[in-house]
Amino acid sequence: MYQPGVTEAIWHFAGYLHLADELARARIAYEEFLREQYIAAEKFGVDPELTSIAPVTFEGMGANATHVDLSHTKDTSYDIRIRFKHDANVPEADIGHPVQGDQVQQFIANLYFAPGVIEPNYYLIRFEGGDQKWIEIHQTNHMHTNNYVNVVWESGIADLHDVDVEASLASMMELAEAAFPEAYMPDGATGAEILDFFVNHQEEIASSGEAPPQVVQGVYVNGVLQAEGTEVKLDLFDDDGHREGAPPLMPRALADDDEEDESEDASLADAGAIEPAEAEYEGPFQAAAVGGKIADNTAVIVDANEACGTMVVMGNWHVTNAIFQLNIYSDNDHVSVAGAGNGFGPLVEAGGNVAMNRAELADRALFDDEIDNRGMTGFNWEIETVHGDFYDIKTLFQENYVCSTDITVQSMSTANYSLMVDHTGQYNLISLSDLGSSYDLIVVLGDYHSANYIKQMNFIEDSDYVMSASMAENGGGGQSVYTGQNYLLNTASIYSYRDGEYQEVTDELESFLDDVENANYIQPETWWEISGAGSTTMNVLYVTGDYYDINYICQKNVIADVDTAVQMFSPGGGAGGQYLSTGANTAENYASIYDFGAYGDQFLGGEMYEDSMLVQTNIVAGDDDDIEYGDVDQLASELVAFVDTSGGGSGDDDGGGFMSGAEIANGGDMLGGVMT
Repeated sequence: MYQPGVTEAIWHFAGYLHLADELARARIAYEEFLREQYIAAEKFGVDPELTSIAPVTFEGMGANATHVDLSHTKDTSYDIRIRFKHDANVPEADIGHPVQGDQVQQFIANLYFAPGVIEPNYYLIRFEGGDQKWIEIHQTNHMHTNNYVNVVWESGIADLHDVDVEASLASMMELAEAAFPEAYMPDGATGAEILDFFVNHQEEIASSGEAPPQVVQGVYVNGVLQAEGTEVKLDLFDDDGHREGAPPLMPRALADDDEEDESEDASLADAGAIEPAEAEYEGPFQAAAVGGKIADNTAVIVDANEACGTMVVMGNWHVTNAIFQLNIYSDNDHVSVAGAGNGFGPLVEAGGNVAMNRAELADRALFDDEIDNRGMTGFNWEIETVHGDFYDIKTLFQENYVCSTDITVQSMSTANYSLMVDHTGQYNLISLSDLGSSYDLIVVLGDYHSANYIKQMNFIEDSDYVMSASMAENGGGGQSVYTGQNYLLNTASIYSYRDGEYQEVTDELESFLDDVENANYIQPETWWEISGAGSTTMNVLYVTGDYYDINYICQKNVIADVDTAVQMFSPGGGAGGQYLSTGANTAENYASIYDFGAYGDQFLGGEMYEDSMLVQTNIVAGDDDDIEYGDVDQLASELVAFVDTSGGGSGDDDGGGFMSGAEIANGGDMLGGVMT
C-alpha cells in the first residue's frame, strides 16, 4: 500500500470532519440569527423573508460611466476613466473603448441591492482607513503655426495687418476677469490653492450673517431660465460634421456626368460647412479656406465617494455649487473686393459669429421611495476611523492654445487652385469616475465643506485682412468672401444626488456615536431606532476632524486666427470664379459633475450654509468690419505688388495666364499638439 496516498486520504477525511463541525455550528448561529430577524421584522413591519441585505454599491460602473458626446463626432464618444483601488495609493488608469449610452440614467440603473451573505457570528472591528483622494490633473495643448503661401516678403504684404495679437488677447482676458464676481474666483491653479479658496469663501459666508446667494435650479441658456421641457438646440453639426451657419463647402470643378462620384463631394469640404453640395465652375477657379481651427475640452467628474446610506455631520455643513461661462471674441475684418460680381453666393459675408452658454443646476434623489431596511441592518460593524481631517479633492484643468498667422497669395487663373490651410484641432477629454467605498454610514465630527465648481472660457481673435480681385471673362463665375462665422459654446451641468432633508442630532444619536467610537459591540436595535438605511454588515467611515469634498473643473480655449489672404484672377483665365473663407473657428467646452451623497437620512449638528452662483456672459470685444467694393483695375494694380512671379514665366508659359503660380512655401513654427 502506498503510504503517502493513505496519509493524504486521512488528511482530507479529517478536513471533512472539521468542515462538518463548522457547518453544524454555523447552522445553530444561523437559526438564532433568523429568530432575532423575525422578532425585528415583526416589530418594524419588514418582510421576514428578507434575511440579509448588502450595501448600495457602485462597483461595475466602468462600462456605463457617464460621458459627453462631442457634437462634431458622429455616433461615438470617448470615455477615459480612472478607477481607484481602495487598497492602493495610486489610481489605476483604465482607457476604455468608445461607448454609447444615456448619461446619468445608466449610472443610477447600476445601483442595486444584491443578495448578501449571512454572517451569524456578529462582530465589530475598527481599523484606521478612509478612502481619501487628492487628484489634480492638468491637460494643456499649445499649437503655434504660421503658414505662408506664395509670399513675396519684399512687397510688404506682412505689414497689411496691424493687429497686435498678444495685446488683443490680453485685453480680452482682462474683460473676462471683470465679468466674474471676485468672491467666486479662486487664485492659483493647484488643488491646495483651490481648497483654501473654498474654505475661506464658505467661512466668510457663515460669519457674514447674511443670506447666501441662491440660484433657481433649472436649465439656463445665455442667462435665461428655460421653461421645463424646453429643447435647446446646441448640436449645430450634421452627420457629416458640418456646422450650421458656417461658410459653404469649397467649390470644385464641374465634372463630366460619367466621371462624377458623389462619394467624393465632401473631399474639399470646409471643416465647418454644412451645405450638402459645393458650387461648380465651368472653368478654372481660385478657392482658399484658411480658418477652421477647433479647440475642444470635455470633462466629467462622477463623485460617488460620499454616496452612503446615512450621513452625520456634527459641525456646520457648507455647500457651494457654481458655474461660470464666458465667450469673448474680436472679429475686425478688412475686405477689399472688386470684380465680376455676385456668383454662387453672397459677394461678401462678414460676421455671423455664434456664442452660446448652457448650464444646468439640479438636485435629484437617488431613489423614488424611502429606503427602510430596519430589521436587516447593523448585525456586524466594520468601522474605518480617520484621525483628523478627510480629503476628497478632485481638480481638473484643461487648456487649448491655438495661434496661427497665415499669409496666402493666389494668382494662378488657368487651372483650378484649391488651398486649405491650418484646418487643425486641439482636444482634451477626460472622464474621472470615483465609485466610492459603499459606506453605509459616514460620521463627521467637525465641519463638512462641499463644493462643485465649473469655470469655462472661450477666446477667439479672428481679425482678417482680405483682398480679392477678379478680371474673369464674361463676368466670370463670381466671387464669394466669408469672414467670421465663428462658433463659441460652453455647456455645463452640476447634478447633486442626495436626500434633501436634514434632521437634528438627538441624544440617542449622540449616544450611538459614542458607541461607534468606544463600544465593543453595537446592538442592531440601537441602529434601527436611528435610521432605516444600511446593510447587514455596516461599513462605517468615522472622521474625527473636518471633511473636504471638492470637485473643480476649469476649461479654457484660446484661438488666435489672424490671416492675410490675397486672390487675383487674371483676364486670361476664362470664366472662372473665386472663393475665400478666413473664419469658421470653433471653441467648445463641455463639463459635467455628478455628486452623490446620502440616499437615506442626513443628520446635522450645526448650521447649514448653502450658496449657488451662475454667471453666463458673451462679450464682443470687436466686430467692426471694413468692407470696400472697389474698381477692379485699381485693386488689381495694387495686388500685382504682392504676387510672386519668380516661380514661372507669364504669358504663354502657363497657357496664356496673366500671372503664374509659385510653389508653396511654408514657414514659421509648425508644431502642432505639443503638450506642456
